Amino acid sequence: MSFDWGEYLSIAEELCAMSRTGPPVGREAQQRAAVSRAYYAAFILARNHLRDADGIPIPQRGNPHQFVAARYANDPDPLRSGIGYNLTSLRTARNRCDYDDVVAGLSNLAVWSVLRARQIVADLTQL
Repeated sequence: MSFDWGEYLSIAEELCAMSRTGPPVGREAQQRAAVSRAYYAAFILARNHLRDADGIPIPQRGNPHQFVAARYANDPDPLRSGIGYNLTSLRTARNRCDYDDVVAGLSNLAVWSVLRARQIVADLTQL
């Protein structure tokens, strides 16, 4: 069965403590949102570390998601390259949840995504 994208509006309304106009929020919408938010938490923290701690300017044009992941993935330091690999994997999961009408194994993917984001955040603290 195809995902009811209107549930994302309901989640946004709930997060803003607004009365709901969209359909009831189901578990699938929550899991998709969890994957997306886990990715963005990890991505922004990794981006900000490159910019603020490493002094690497993030390009305004092109694809900053790809740029950030590649900067880490191509680093000879195994911790940094692991961050890049994990960001790329997490972004793939996020894209599936944000664009595909059907995501097989979503429950496991949501848990995996949160754990992967936690690992990225932990690794960033060690840099």
